[in-house]
Amino acid sequence: MSHCFSSVRLIPTLLAATVPRMHDDETPAGTYKRRVLRTGIGVSILLLLLIGGVFAWNQVFLQGPMRDVITGDSRNAGIEVQVHLGHYLNPDVLVYDLREVGPDKAPIDVFRVFLQYADAMQGERFETVELAFRGETKFVLDGAGFQEIGRDFADENPMYTIRTFPERLRTPDGRAAFQRWEGGALGVLSQQMDDFSEFQDRWYIGES
Repeated sequence: MSHCFSSVRLIPTLLAATVPRMHDDETPAGTYKRRVLRTGIGVSILLLLLIGGVFAWNQVFLQGPMRDVITGDSRNAGIEVQVHLGHYLNPDVLVYDLREVGPDKAPIDVFRVFLQYADAMQGERFETVELAFRGETKFVLDGAGFQEIGRDFADENPMYTIRTFPERLRTPDGRAAFQRWEGGALGVLSQQMDDFSEFQDRWYIGES
């Protein structure tokens, strides 16, 4: 009898051992926490993939042609330019960010790189092109003007492009950066070349 009684007393213990317990992480609150954690991890991975994709797109389709321009002409060595979409995401804006200019480089070298890049990108459409120096936008050029310069690069007299370039520019707040000159040819040419020198100074020389 005592043996049977001992067996009966073991029944609650055996039942307790066989019935699964609900651990803390299996409660509704625990399930919700796991779901939030998984969602957060998923969103983080998605953001990392998106950022990586945007960076790769800018590097391949915008910075890639710039690398070709720099390496394709020995005169361009010592000039560093970073190009990317506006805020790296806005396809309507191209940021042309001049980063470094070697001490042996003249303003015409810097502008030649810009013209060669415009030539390489003439098939792309942007609403605006921002000319920046080390991350700070100094001038804004209409995308149509950038395309035109690229198309004309092979055939247009570069001196004409140089002397008429400043009058195409606007300041970041939308005002005309330089005026359009009229009058005698020699006087206009002199004023335009003065503007081009001032453009280079305001773009990067005064900041170097």
